[in-house]
Amino acid sequence: MEAKPRTVEVYIAANGTVPFDDWMDGLRDTKGKGQIDSRVSRLERGLLGHYRDIGDGLIELKLDNVGPGYRIYCADNGESVLILCAGAKRTQDADIAKAKYYWSEFRGR
Repeated sequence: MEAKPRTVEVYIAANGTVPFDDWMDGLRDTKGKGQIDSRVSRLERGLLGHYRDIGDGLIELKLDNVGPGYRIYCADNGESVLILCAGAKRTQDADIAKAKYYWSEFRGR
């Protein structure tokens, strides 16, 4: 199956905050930041890599090879991706709940 390039955007909450950018700004792991940036670049080229469907039209991109198991939560329709938020394996359940909330809020606008 051929990779299909995607437009990648980052979710902006109704109050103007950007959860993914805020999380990245607070991340002190420079190697992890580099791997996350690389993963987003691959996503733009249509290369999803290791991911899983978490329901409601959302996917969880997994980065198990760096840091504490970083995760990026996105809405993907095959043509465009909206990055909602991110986190680590240990905060996975709360991060998934946040991603689903953000996605619901975004669709409700």
